[in-house]
Amino acid sequence: MASYKKAEEIHKGEYCSNRPELDPERARIAINLGNAYNILGQYAEAVASYKKAEEILEGEHCSYHPELDPQRARVALNLGIAYSNLGQYTEAVASYKKAEEILEGEHCSYHPELDPQRARVAINLGVTYNDLGQYTEAVASYKKAEEIHAGEYCSKRPELDPDRARVAENLGIAYSNLGQYTEAVASYKKAEEIHEGEYCSSHAKLDPIH
Repeated sequence: MASYKKAEEIHKGEYCSNRPELDPERARIAINLGNAYNILGQYAEAVASYKKAEEILEGEHCSYHPELDPQRARVALNLGIAYSNLGQYTEAVASYKKAEEILEGEHCSYHPELDPQRARVAINLGVTYNDLGQYTEAVASYKKAEEIHAGEYCSKRPELDPDRARVAENLGIAYSNLGQYTEAVASYKKAEEIHEGEYCSSHAKLDPIH
């Protein structure tokens, strides 16, 4: 934390402040500071840092660099998580949708290695819709995450099975909240099946989805 703050201070100094080519580095510092605040549970400070990173990445120098789009998407995703942790679900949805839009944009759409991140955005969007009581939208988001996980890139990665299981479980919860119990049962059974599969059965402790 202290190191990130020191780096920020240096970048504000006379020498660095007049060098727009350092903006990507300034954004990285703000992102790392936001991540540190998130870990410490200081979510309001995390929001401020991520918003600063967004501002830099949308500024005059960075806006002409589409190769920074994956970084912009990560900032929007992390900002959404921080908003969710503050209970500001409407703002979280807006941030997740921004991340979704960037990941579906011209630069990122040609990068299948970003599919796990696309799935994570869809999952978090589903969780937030659920928190808002918007269960139909939650179902749509979870189904999108399922579709991404079943795609060519993710389907070859068993390490994503814990996420697949949680998506199926959360989809079951959303269906239950809609009174669609037959669909809920099918989703819970799918989650059960994934949990009993080779990868998950050898990993007793699974981290919760945020």
